[in-house]
Amino acid sequence: MYDKKNKGYIKGFELRPALSLAGYHIKTRTINTMCHRYANQKGYIMFDDFIMCAIRLKTTTKHTQH
Repeated sequence: MYDKKNKGYIKGFELRPALSLAGYHIKTRTINTMCHRYANQKGYIMFDDFIMCAIRLKTTTKHTQH
């Protein structure tokens, strides 16, 4: 949905709405940290890095709930 041109990446500022669409509501500080970790120098997050980001987020939230 956020990669309308099918280039294989989203821009860093699209991370929050993309994760929100997946059911995650994340604080701004956490989003900024994730952008710094997963985005490249141009601020793009490649699809595979987005998947890793979402998996890490799911794993982290699962551990904190228990």
